[in-house]
Amino acid sequence: MVLPGVSMETPLALEQARQATLLGWYERFRMARAFTPEAVRLMAGQGRDFRLAQDAAGRWTLAETEVRMHRMGTAHDREWKVSMKGAGRAALRVRALDGADPYDAAPCTVLGAGDLDGLKVSQAKGVAAKIAKGDGEHGPTLVLSAKNDGAPENGSWAAALKVYPRPFLNLMKEAAGGKYKPLAVGAWVKGDGSGATFNMQLSSPKSVNSAVSEHYVKLDFTGWRYFVFSIWREHDAGAAEGFIWPYMAPGGPNYNIYERALAIGAVEKASIWLNGVKKGGSASVEVSAVKVMPLAPVPLAKPVVSVNGAAFALPFDVAEGQFAELEDGLWTLYALDGTPMRRAKAAGPAPSVAAGDNTVAFTSQNPAARAEVTVTGLTGSPFPALKAEWTVETRRMLSYEAAWPELWAPSRGMADLPPVRVRPGEKARLGVEIVGPVARPVLTLGGERRDFPVALAAGEALRMDDGLNWRVVVMKTHTVRESGRFETALPLFEGEVPVALSSADAATAAAQIRIVKEMR
Repeated sequence: MVLPGVSMETPLALEQARQATLLGWYERFRMARAFTPEAVRLMAGQGRDFRLAQDAAGRWTLAETEVRMHRMGTAHDREWKVSMKGAGRAALRVRALDGADPYDAAPCTVLGAGDLDGLKVSQAKGVAAKIAKGDGEHGPTLVLSAKNDGAPENGSWAAALKVYPRPFLNLMKEAAGGKYKPLAVGAWVKGDGSGATFNMQLSSPKSVNSAVSEHYVKLDFTGWRYFVFSIWREHDAGAAEGFIWPYMAPGGPNYNIYERALAIGAVEKASIWLNGVKKGGSASVEVSAVKVMPLAPVPLAKPVVSVNGAAFALPFDVAEGQFAELEDGLWTLYALDGTPMRRAKAAGPAPSVAAGDNTVAFTSQNPAARAEVTVTGLTGSPFPALKAEWTVETRRMLSYEAAWPELWAPSRGMADLPPVRVRPGEKARLGVEIVGPVARPVLTLGGERRDFPVALAAGEALRMDDGLNWRVVVMKTHTVRESGRFETALPLFEGEVPVALSSADAATAAAQIRIVKEMR
């Protein structure tokens, strides 16, 4: 298994540590065969989402969630419906999407009506496809049509493709002024209201990395709308698995879609696709010239999300690439890499959803800003995740357990740390890692206070594995800078263990704290 971006020379970024922790929870329970048969059966369901967590008593539980993401880039999609199977509280996420330079000034056209004669048209078995030239409100267009006479709805694909022979299309040169930087792809799209899915796609050759960059538009509207996507940050890899495409291996890893970013210095194909055409039905999409242009920052100023008429105003603006989450009465603003930047209490009651359709709306002071809003229905009741009876081997494999990594940064509104919970009927030795910057940290675990007489810089980690001996490690050189020993070791802990951290200079602290439990 490979974790991209992980280096032994630097501490894990908080989001990397959290991803590794979450992966470790699932993998340890899976490898130890500790999940209940019912949990395994439910998690095997395609498209179902669950949260794995410990309850107040330390028991591991699963709860089903309903995740509904909506991406908006036009004035027409600022209010929408989300359907939920159950009713209950909800969590919100608002992500600021990249803006782009104006379409009319875009320096590079990758696919247009002038390419009609050289396009390669293909379709699934049972689908009749046709490509034609049109003349719309936004200049010459391509019109792709598909009639489904027998293909499965999610495999009713049709395509019109342009191939760029060697040395391929260099978007760095044509659209980015010779620089390697993020770009956007955009076009005017005329929907037919059929509900089919339009895919605007760019791909790199096998000799480079075979990357496929998907960009989907649901044709649930009529008339013209402008769509623009950040090529690297908004490829619709997650939605791709809901369709049958000729470039996807059934059940295969499909790294070309999920893992690899488009090589903007070598684009081999530009294409438009249709899929999701109802059996016995047809779909048609008219597309202006598909253009590539540089990104342009457009932050979300004073954004507000409304759920069924209840408004939830964000207490901060969100710059491009950043995202904010509301859960448990707190708004948290995150940087692009997942590092928490600010936290603030939310005003008013928590959001909730009803079973069936819910109306969601979004506003900001800049109506041209693009955003992605995710409503997560926390509607499932927690149920036991793990078997009640464990073998000796299972208990051995689960003798180590990591707590959720946290950030302690009082100046950002993150001064309170959640408790650590030990599984019922067990005791645990707690190991601790504190990653700087933080000056002379004081850690309190369950009433046991430990003062560390050191100042940790960024890139340094204080480790106390046995509750007695501590050391400061410089990650880049893997050298111990300083060490010490307490008179007595931390005791074994059980149940819920309160955690607190303080510092000689809380204003400058931004310390990660990671705690592991060694069961005894």
